[in-house]
Amino acid sequence: MTKPTDKSLQTYLSTLLKPKTPEQVKQSNYFFAYIKRSLQQNYLADVDAHEVLDESVLRLIRYMNKHKTEVKSYEAILKRISLNVIREMSRKQKLKQRVDYHTIQHTLSQLLHEIDKKLGQQSNLLDVASLAEYENQRVKIRKSLVSKFPQEYSFLRD
Repeated sequence: MTKPTDKSLQTYLSTLLKPKTPEQVKQSNYFFAYIKRSLQQNYLADVDAHEVLDESVLRLIRYMNKHKTEVKSYEAILKRISLNVIREMSRKQKLKQRVDYHTIQHTLSQLLHEIDKKLGQQSNLLDVASLAEYENQRVKIRKSLVSKFPQEYSFLRD
């Protein structure tokens, strides 16, 4: 792991994580409130603000070592990097949800296709217009499966 080359970064982080004076407590609370608010705005309430700070500090250290630059305001740059980390986490979560939805939709489609094969007919559960229509179709399919394959689908009996 790369060590920070700047003592002022270490000092700033210690005031954020272990504030001693009332002013430092206020600054720390303000910083973490900013991160928590950003997490909530991006629907990431389950993520801890300290995780975001950890990743942000790592990115800042890498940036400082790579570009050999001096940072004037650690608070400003850590807020910016934290916001980028949060946006990236949010994008990953949305992508995962999208993939989960498509996986579920694909699995449901496969199951309905299998039911259609077994029954030798179209179930059309995906094409129904209302919930009542869906329930009627589902009950018909359930009864057909139980009557045609009583041992295999005995668990579907009412």
